[in-house]
Amino acid sequence: HLKEINRCVHCIKGSARAVGYTDYSSLIHDLESLLSSHFEKGLHTEAITLLLDSVDKFKELNAALINEDQSNEKKMTQLIQKILHYKSNPS
Repeated sequence: HLKEINRCVHCIKGSARAVGYTDYSSLIHDLESLLSSHFEKGLHTEAITLLLDSVDKFKELNAALINEDQSNEKKMTQLIQKILHYKSNPS
C-alpha cells in the first residue's frame, strides 16, 4: 500500500507546485522521499508518527491558506527538518 500512498503524494506535490504552493510541495517532496525509502522494509513507528504529523500540518496549512495566515512557516520548517533527520538516521 505504500506505493499507492506514494503515488497520491506525488500527484499532490505536482498539483501544489503547479499552483505555486511551495510550502506544500517542499513538505510533500520530503514525505515522498521518506515513503520511497521504506518500500521494501516497511515503516518504523517514528516514520508513521512523522506521516501523521504531516497530515496535521497539511490541515493547518489549509486553514492558513483560507485565512491568508503566514505564521505556519516555522512549524513546517521544523517538521521538514525532523523528516530529513529521520531519513538520514532511521531507527
